[in-house]
Amino acid sequence: MLFELSALNSTRRIGDWDRFQIRNVGLAVQKRMAREFQGDPKKMRARSIDFVEHSLGLQTDDWPVEARAAFESLAILLAMTRLDRWKIGDKQLAVRIIHAKGSGDEALYLKLMQKHVPLRAEVIRMGS
Repeated sequence: MLFELSALNSTRRIGDWDRFQIRNVGLAVQKRMAREFQGDPKKMRARSIDFVEHSLGLQTDDWPVEARAAFESLAILLAMTRLDRWKIGDKQLAVRIIHAKGSGDEALYLKLMQKHVPLRAEVIRMGS
């Protein structure tokens, strides 16, 4: 469920989520997997992880299991964005989002996600 209040700044408009359907994000992932990875989910996951680690300057091999699992899941979505073109502040915020998700702090994760304008726009685009 989504609840939108009146926008406080120009980056958020009422109705941004009107055409959003989460299944469209799943379909976008499947289309990418078919198009770029010949339907191989392991190859897509590995390439997504490499791309996101490189783009964000991360090395996650020694992360705790829960944090690594959260990172790997988010990497698939993040690799479908224009992550490599984001400003440094947006990349740093993405790292904070990954850590919050991996820590299990859902309130912090959601708060940080709401602040990430480029990621929000990409998710809306994929799901609309």
